[in-house]
Amino acid sequence: MPLRGPTHECRQAGIAAALAAGTTIGNAALNAGHGIREAADFAATAASKAASDFGLVPADAAALGGRAAGKLVSDTADRVQAADAAAEAAGTFATRVAIDAGLTLDQVAEEATIAACAAAEEAGSTPQHVAEVSAKAAGIAAGEMAADAGNTAMKSAEIAAKAATKAAATSGLPPYQAVEATATAAARSASRAAINAGHPYLIVAEVTRQLNTQLVSALKDAVEGKDAVSLSELKDIFSRSNIDIHEDTLRQVFEEMGVDPNNPISFRSFMDAVEKAHGIFMEAGRAAATVAGRVMGQAAAESGDDPEQAGEVAASAASSAAKTSGLSPPQVAEVAVTAAGNAAASAAIASGATPEQVALQSGQELPKTSGLLSFTITGVSNAIARLTGGLPTHAAHPMSRPLHPLDAPGTRDEGEWWAASDRKVASHHAILIGTPVVLCWACDGR
Repeated sequence: MPLRGPTHECRQAGIAAALAAGTTIGNAALNAGHGIREAADFAATAASKAASDFGLVPADAAALGGRAAGKLVSDTADRVQAADAAAEAAGTFATRVAIDAGLTLDQVAEEATIAACAAAEEAGSTPQHVAEVSAKAAGIAAGEMAADAGNTAMKSAEIAAKAATKAAATSGLPPYQAVEATATAAARSASRAAINAGHPYLIVAEVTRQLNTQLVSALKDAVEGKDAVSLSELKDIFSRSNIDIHEDTLRQVFEEMGVDPNNPISFRSFMDAVEKAHGIFMEAGRAAATVAGRVMGQAAAESGDDPEQAGEVAASAASSAAKTSGLSPPQVAEVAVTAAGNAAASAAIASGATPEQVALQSGQELPKTSGLLSFTITGVSNAIARLTGGLPTHAAHPMSRPLHPLDAPGTRDEGEWWAASDRKVASHHAILIGTPVVLCWACDGR
C-alpha cells in the first residue's frame, strides 16, 4: 500500500526539526522581551513551517506548532495562562494554513481545534481545560474567517459563538463550562469584523483592542498637553497607565501612521486613531455580548436547563463578552440583564410554559441578574411575541434602555415595546414584578 505523506524517517526528522525550531525561536522571543503570548505565537509559527517543509500534512504541522508552543511555556508558574497562550498560537497558525489550503469554514474550525488541543495537552492542561481552549480556537477560527469574508460584526460573532458551542458540545462540555470560550470567540470575531470595515490603521487598532474605556481616558490624560511625543515618551505614557506595549509594536505604529520612528508623532493624531478604534470596539462589543448571551442561553435551554439556570448562563456569557471587549460596568450590566431575560424566556417556552408563566420567569431573572433596580423588558417582549403572534415594535433593536421603576413614562418611540396583542400579558408581567410604571408605559396606548 502506498504511503501518504513523507516516509517514516522523514516524518521523524520533521518532528524533531519542528520542535527544535519552535523552541529556539520562542526562547529567543522571550529573551528579547516579548510577552509569553507573542513568544508562543513565534514558536508555533516556526515549528509549523518547519514541519510543512518536511512534507507533513497541514493538520500535523499545526499540531506540532501547538506542541512547540506548549513546550515553550509548560515550565511557567501559571499553567493555565501557558496553555491558553500555546493553544491560541497553535489555533491561529492552523487557521492560516487551513484557509490557504482552501478548506471550508467548518474544516478550518476543526483544524484549529486539533492544533489547540495538542498545544494545551503539551502544556499540561486538564481535560476540561483542553476542551475549553479547543472550543475557543474553533470559535475564533470560524468567526475571524467570517469577518475576513466581509460579514458584519453581529454575523461574525454569531458564527464564532455557534462554532465554539458546537466544539464544546462535541467535547462533552455543558453550556456553563463553555461560557468563556464562546464569549471570547464572539468578542474577537466581532471586533475583527468591525475593524475590517472601518479603521485605516490595523496595528493601532490591535493596540487599542487591549484598552478599556478607563485606560483610554487615562492614556489621554497622561500627556499633559504635549503636541508631539517620541517613541520612548509614548512607551512611558503607556507604562504610567499600566499598559505594557513592546517597543517594536510602537515602532510599527509610527511606521503605519507614516512617521519615522526616530521623529516625534502627533499625539493628537495618535489619540484620534485610538479613540476611533475604541468606539468601533465598543459597538462590536455590544454586538458580541448580545450574540454570546443569546447563543449560550439557547444552548442551555436546549440542554434541559431550567429558566433560572439558562438565564445565569446567558448573563455570564454576555457579561464575559462585554468585559473582554472593554465595555464599562453599566454597559456590562445592561447586556447581562437583556441576555438573562431572553434566555429565561426561551427556557420557559421550551418547557411548554404559558405566556403568563414566560413573563413571570423572565421578570424574575431580569432584576436578579443585574443586581440593580433597573431592568429591561426586551427578552420578555420578544418571547411573548413568539408565543402570541404579536410583534414587539422594537423587536429588531439589539438592546433596550434599562427602565427604572421610578421613571415616569417616556416617549412613544422609547417606551412602546408591546404590540397590541401582547398588552394583556405585558400588564400581567408588570404586576408580577412589581413595576406599575411599566404597566402604564406598556399598556396605556400612548
